[in-house]
Amino acid sequence: MSSNIAEALNAALLPARESPIVALFEFIRTMLCRWFESRRQKIEKMHGDIPEEVDKELSLNMEQSAGLPAVRVGAWTFEVNVPYKSLVDDIHKKPTWLSSISCITFPIPDPDNVDVPQYILDLPETMFPKLKRPPGRPAKKRKRSAGEYPVPEGGTAKKKKHNKCSICHKGGHNRRSCKEPLD
Repeated sequence: MSSNIAEALNAALLPARESPIVALFEFIRTMLCRWFESRRQKIEKMHGDIPEEVDKELSLNMEQSAGLPAVRVGAWTFEVNVPYKSLVDDIHKKPTWLSSISCITFPIPDPDNVDVPQYILDLPETMFPKLKRPPGRPAKKRKRSAGEYPVPEGGTAKKKKHNKCSICHKGGHNRRSCKEPLD
């Protein structure tokens, strides 16, 4: 389990990662609807204002602390009268949880029911560019653009070194393709 929300979402979105953008958005929307509905059902089943996990933890801590906190009543007399549920912050109570999931997520409209303006329909049909699929397995990671590579402390990125022959010490070829005679 990861505490990083970005890693958790990446793991949840893994099945739809290679889908088209509209299908990806629909996957995210249905996933969020499913999460909100499960939370809504869990909150509706709550008895009282405090979740069961928090209530159990508080009652356990009160038992371990032997009924503290204590309030001074007399010179040598103390009374324990603070209800432990008053020690719970509002963020852990049922009304706050209900307000956090009260939003409505609408489905993506059917493409057949969308009104497209006439000037868009009058545009010539866009043809896909002629591309040849490269050989080999497709890359899972996105290729970085030139501006995304880390720049060293010197200021500019390193330039590519050209081949240099170890026999004649000239550039443009290597030892294997050198035409100079061996000494």
